[in-house]
Amino acid sequence: APGQAKAEAKHEAHEAKKEAKGEAKETKKEMKAEAKETKKEMKAEAKETKKEMKAGAKETKKEMKAEAKETKKETKKEAKKPEPKKP
Repeated sequence: APGQAKAEAKHEAHEAKKEAKGEAKETKKEMKAEAKETKKEMKAEAKETKKEMKAGAKETKKEMKAEAKETKKETKKEAKKPEPKKP
């Protein structure tokens, strides 16, 4: 019967459409998951970089403080030294 073939073709087309939709949904899900993963990694990297920068800044601050202390000491020493008397 020609009507039945038409109905079957319609049904098959519908099934194929459903399958394609399902696959697209799956792909979308995977892409979303991947994007989430990438975002997480980027966030973690940024956190790491921030930590390193903070540590670097801390180190620099320490060094500067130590240098300032050293300079202060030297200045104090210089001030303590009596001026050479002119004959």
